[in-house]
Amino acid sequence: MIGPTKQSSIDPMSEITRRKILESLKNIGPKTAIGIADAAALREIGPVEAWRRLKAAASHETPLVGLSALYGAFIDVHWNGLPAEVEAALRDKARARSRG
Repeated sequence: MIGPTKQSSIDPMSEITRRKILESLKNIGPKTAIGIADAAALREIGPVEAWRRLKAAASHETPLVGLSALYGAFIDVHWNGLPAEVEAALRDKARARSRG
């Protein structure tokens, strides 16, 4: 008979597992996931803040298409399927946030 076990202080979901889940979202790959801990963090901070963090953490150029990709992951839509007005609104938010 197996008795009760002591609760582990180790997070049951490893960092590797959380990264795999994050990278399984639409539009998210290793470069896009830089600076984002996991899918829950993306939901919590939103795509504009995630893109800002990506820009700050990345060693590569981070074009605005990355923002579209993050937003698409946020709503489960491929980035190139976003309407032009949505992309324009995202660009405006990103620019406003970088200024202030």
